[in-house]
Amino acid sequence: MKSVYKDLTKILSPLFAWLGVGWVLFPTLAARIAGAADEPFDVSRAEPIACFLCTLCFGLSLAFWWRWRVTSPVSEAYFEEKGKKLTFKCPYCGKKIGIDEVRCPRCKRKIPR
Repeated sequence: MKSVYKDLTKILSPLFAWLGVGWVLFPTLAARIAGAADEPFDVSRAEPIACFLCTLCFGLSLAFWWRWRVTSPVSEAYFEEKGKKLTFKCPYCGKKIGIDEVRCPRCKRKIPR
């Protein structure tokens, strides 16, 4: 089983790159659409915002791509090991004992379940 984080960054990287391309094209396309509709559109106001958002999207895309490349997948054994609790403390004396123990080897008391 791969890490969820690795899978998520693999998906987000191209999505943010595609969003960045959209912001690059936004001022041009908005001006053409406004021209076709005979509406005024001020490109000089849209370009700085589009440039900032384009840079942000491409930066996030690169960050997600880099994290996807350097994150190693997590093995099934890791999750199995984390899920198993092999020992616990005796409620009477505090000594660590195995999960299958019925009586504590130190105080000889029965362990409640």
